[in-house]
Amino acid sequence: VGRHPTQLYSVAWELGVFFVLVGLKNRLKALPGQLLLSWFVLHGLGRILMEHYRDDFRGDFFWSLSISTWFSLLLVLIAVTLAGLK
Repeated sequence: VGRHPTQLYSVAWELGVFFVLVGLKNRLKALPGQLLLSWFVLHGLGRILMEHYRDDFRGDFFWSLSISTWFSLLLVLIAVTLAGLK
């Protein structure tokens, strides 16, 4: 894959997520916790994308995914499940 400035990608992603969440807050009457769960999903998805481009040792891999990717997948799954319960 080669070297990528993933720190810059991450900053750009989180700024985009911030503006999406501000827009959602202003447009919708969000239930308590909805914006936090939305951030969990968006942050987790961004982290999964960033992990693909990282060029440092990320620990052992399981099914070709790093531990950080597994944590991000778990975060997204939990947030989507909790959002579905409301």
